[in-house]
Amino acid sequence: MTTSTARIAVVGAGRMGWPMAQQLHDAGHDVVVLCRNSQSTQQASDYGVTSFDTIAEVVAGADITLLCVLTEAQLREVCFDAGGVVESIPADSVLVVHTTCDPQILRDIAQATTSKNISVVDAAVSGGPLDIRAGALTLFIGADEQAFARVKPALTTYGNPVFHIGGLGTGQLVKLLNNALLVANLSMASEALTIGSSLGIAEESLLAALPRGSGTSRALELIAGSGSLQILGERLSEFLAKDITAVQTVADRMNLNLGLIGTAFASDHIQKYLRNS
Repeated sequence: MTTSTARIAVVGAGRMGWPMAQQLHDAGHDVVVLCRNSQSTQQASDYGVTSFDTIAEVVAGADITLLCVLTEAQLREVCFDAGGVVESIPADSVLVVHTTCDPQILRDIAQATTSKNISVVDAAVSGGPLDIRAGALTLFIGADEQAFARVKPALTTYGNPVFHIGGLGTGQLVKLLNNALLVANLSMASEALTIGSSLGIAEESLLAALPRGSGTSRALELIAGSGSLQILGERLSEFLAKDITAVQTVADRMNLNLGLIGTAFASDHIQKYLRNS
């Protein structure tokens, strides 16, 4: 890649991946996306983005391949199945993984692509589609300096700030810690609302007042922005279940004691969310 623009393949052009593709396209990159249904194919066509229906086709000739699928299972599938990314990605290109996952998966991908001289970049994210469209998605990067330099111009079309944490896997570790803190804060905020209700203070009043006080948190702001604890729980239950599982898996493998964060995971408030997932 010798210019500031690149051919970029996006695998997982959904809730997060599609606005990334749009930002990259608008910045002048040659963007291609994987589309496996008529609706997403039409969406890409309407925006002027080329689409393909197989991984081998979409990654062919790509300087950078972005993976933005939802789950670890999907990540393993698109990478290691026959005709997948590991088999099809061009030699000497860069593979950027946005999916939240166990860092061990990144090492497995890197090892499987060694013979092709693939640079694997761990690019964990914090934020949502609106942040992407504003160019303000937070990115936690784990990669060597050379790989980071190659992908930074592309990543900064939708990411700001972009934190280069360290080597491969460190971005995911920071993201998992971030998610663990969010869950812990949700547990504490939920407990505060429950106590407030037992004291006769309406949740509506608490959600108007507490986010303006010194005890506020991103979790409390999310609850207030949703309108109620129940509404937020319904919206986040699937993601909370996925994130908690990822944190616990890594902690178990590394023999880490999660301490108070683990206690928060086990709280009735969080377990209620998980039962709804």
